[in-house]
Amino acid sequence: MKPLRAALPALMALAACGPIVQVGGNAPKPDVLYTLRAEPAAAAPAAATGRVVIVGPAAVPGELQTLRVPVIVGDTRLQYLTGAQWVEPPARLVQRLLIDRMTAAGLTALAPGPADAPDRVVGVTLRTLSLDARASGRFAAVARLDATLVDRSGRLIGSRSFEARESVADDTAPVVIEGLNRAANRAAAEIAEWTAAS
Repeated sequence: MKPLRAALPALMALAACGPIVQVGGNAPKPDVLYTLRAEPAAAAPAAATGRVVIVGPAAVPGELQTLRVPVIVGDTRLQYLTGAQWVEPPARLVQRLLIDRMTAAGLTALAPGPADAPDRVVGVTLRTLSLDARASGRFAAVARLDATLVDRSGRLIGSRSFEARESVADDTAPVVIEGLNRAANRAAAEIAEWTAAS
C-alpha cells in the first residue's frame, strides 16, 4: 500500500494535465483542404421563377460524418484517402452546392431560417461521396443523393435518387477531388432541374 500512497499525488497531478494520448488529436494538420465548387453552367442562367426553395444540410451515413474522403475497396470494406481532407463536413458542402445549382436554375434557394415561407422544401440524404476502387486499376468518383420534395403545406411532391460517376485517372488526392466535384455537380444539377420542373 505504501508505494501506491507515495505515487498517488504524482498520478493525480498527471491526470490534471489531461489525457496523454488523444485519438486523432495529434495528427499533423494537412497542408491542403478541399471543397466542392459549382461548375459554370453550360447554358446561360435560367430566368428567375420567383419560387423560393429551402435546402437544409444533407443527412449523411457514418462514413461521411468526417472530413476525410472514403474509398470503397470492397463490398463491406472502406478506407480513407491519404492526403485528402474536406474544409467542412460533406453535409454542408453538398448543401451549399445544391443552393448554387438551384440558383443557377432560376430558383431562389436558401438555407433554413427563422422567417422562411418557402414554396418548396428539398430534403437530401447524401448516400455516398467517395472513390470506388473495387475494380482493379480503375477508379470512379461517385456522388449519390436521395432527394425528397415537399410543398409549403408539407405535402410530398416526389422523391428520387440521383447518382453520378466520373472516371478518374488515379487515386491521388487532387485527381480524386476533381472527379468528386464533377460528380457532385452533375447530381446537384439534376436535382435542381427536377426541383424547378416540379
